[in-house]
Amino acid sequence: MQDIAKVMDADGLLVLATKDGDLVTVDGMESAVRVSLFTNARLDESEMPDPMRRGGWIGNLLSGRQLGGKLHALENARITTAYVGKAKEFAARSLDWMTEDNVSRGVSNSVSVQKQHVQHSISIVARDGVKYDYRYLWLKTRPFDLRIV
Repeated sequence: MQDIAKVMDADGLLVLATKDGDLVTVDGMESAVRVSLFTNARLDESEMPDPMRRGGWIGNLLSGRQLGGKLHALENARITTAYVGKAKEFAARSLDWMTEDNVSRGVSNSVSVQKQHVQHSISIVARDGVKYDYRYLWLKTRPFDLRIV
């Protein structure tokens, strides 16, 4: 699957890669995974009673379906066994569309913790059988380093 390549600039920001004025493409699903995980879906009332703090991407109001995930609900949470379970559940839900829309044959994810770091590992088997692996590393519970493998 074709995707737009991204590179890290001198400020540590991800920017679209260009060559001779054209966008550079790569084989993979990096953009789809990042948008799925890191676009904020609106939290339910049971998850956040205060409606002003539920967040959410405004485009979801018009799209008729929820894009993104609820990992933002875990920011600044203590890293416990319950946290790891919720993080895995939220990541799985945000990536479900890939299988439902036949973008992939299957998606799996795992969450591991080492000291103050939380790592999400995502494996996707595309329709054509090609496997893509992505890892996202967080410091405590805030994303600080998005690394693609």
